[in-house]
Amino acid sequence: MRYHWQNLNEDNKGKVKGSGFRFGRAWISFSKWSFRLEWQFGKFMFRQKISFDPSEHEIMLSFAIPGVSLYLSAASWKGLRFLQRLKDEREIGITIHSWALWWSVWENTMEWTSRDPWWMRGTFHFDDFLLGRAKVKREIIEERPVSIPMPEGVYAAKATMERITRKRSRWFKSVWHSINIDIPNGGIPHEGKGENSWDCGKDGLCGMSTIGTSYSKAIGEVIASVLESRRKYDGNMMAKYPTPVTK
Repeated sequence: MRYHWQNLNEDNKGKVKGSGFRFGRAWISFSKWSFRLEWQFGKFMFRQKISFDPSEHEIMLSFAIPGVSLYLSAASWKGLRFLQRLKDEREIGITIHSWALWWSVWENTMEWTSRDPWWMRGTFHFDDFLLGRAKVKREIIEERPVSIPMPEGVYAAKATMERITRKRSRWFKSVWHSINIDIPNGGIPHEGKGENSWDCGKDGLCGMSTIGTSYSKAIGEVIASVLESRRKYDGNMMAKYPTPVTK
């Protein structure tokens, strides 16, 4: 018999913060079977699900009520006869969160086609049913050129301020403003994540949206985002790049 566990309380920098009692997973293995338990506390969700994965010879049960989420899976190294008859991963269950109910009835989780029956999967939004569907209206208030200073030089960009109105037929409307910044010519460069073949090499931030009416705040968030990406993927937030060409 073998046993081990993992603490999943990591921040976006990969550092472990807090004990594994709040969020973690554990494995226990016997001669023919392997069992895995994953837990998370503090998440607001309701879920009852069972899934069957023939590729991993695994059956997974997931259970969640507000504050507690549990995942229990069992896998046989020699394979289960029931799973050997399946070609794709299947799932049965219901999930409730974000004011909506999702259901799946023997759903193929790896594929969707128009020939699937309506009852196989679906969503019911409680807020739309009770308050009416939300309608969103966007109005452009202003467009202006802006400059984004970086260590290697100044990048030219365009900023657009929008007024956004969201209204439901049986509820009050809400209004807020946003600023969208578009950076042409490939954006402000930084290294790619390097996790896949398509994100190796140079990458860049080509645009960003922020809530509010402050152009300086929006520009500051763009700068902070690029410097953080350079710190993570370049290894140096002040990495040297060619001076941008501005016209």
